[in-house]
Amino acid sequence: MKRTALATISLLFMLAFSSCKEGEIISKDFIADNSYTGLLVDGNFDVRIDTLATQITVTCGEKVMPKVKIKTERGTLKIIQTRSTIRRHVKVVLPYNVNLTGLTLKGTAYLTSQHSLKGQQVDLILDGASEFVGDLNADKIVATLSGASKIGGLVDSYDFTLCMNEASSAKLEGFAEQLYLDFDGASELVELIIGDRYSLECDYCEAKLTGASYAYIHCYDRINSDADQSSELHYTGFATVRGNALHEVL
Repeated sequence: MKRTALATISLLFMLAFSSCKEGEIISKDFIADNSYTGLLVDGNFDVRIDTLATQITVTCGEKVMPKVKIKTERGTLKIIQTRSTIRRHVKVVLPYNVNLTGLTLKGTAYLTSQHSLKGQQVDLILDGASEFVGDLNADKIVATLSGASKIGGLVDSYDFTLCMNEASSAKLEGFAEQLYLDFDGASELVELIIGDRYSLECDYCEAKLTGASYAYIHCYDRINSDADQSSELHYTGFATVRGNALHEVL
């Protein structure tokens, strides 16, 4: 009991100290220029793309605000922290931008979107335990995750490439006519079940899984799988398989 009480008091003290150190919570608005096609978020940010927002709003401690920089360079909107000592997430609300087709998240950044990212091609790069939650709708989608990053949402694509390493993970549903998976280092396309099938559907899948990585898909036509002894590709459906994959009936 005493240890629990001391731990609780210590935690409350640390939170109070952090809050005091970062100052009173304030908000600041920035003019939204939706001409950018790329978005870079680097730092301890919690970003929400809101279809109702008309400007960029940043909310954080008053002592933290000067460390937050927002600028547009060469078609990319950059939201960055000038120092990495910020303890709590800085909250950012962005207006939806129909032109946004490239997204890079770094440094524990978290981004959620109320609207699909759309375009002929959408590219995502997630690193440093970052996370993206939102829907993707494009002819070609390329998502690259590293450093225990995460992605979740609905996919609608003709050509979807998902590359993950360093214990990254994906929780996805939807359909990609052609699905390309390249996993390493205990990465996983998480087992999600819809009815009698796995949640991510495809006509064709080409997969390379190494280093205790796993994937769960539903395939209608063909699978070409190369999984090492510590990795597994599980599938529902009645696809023709070349290589090693585990068929399941749910």
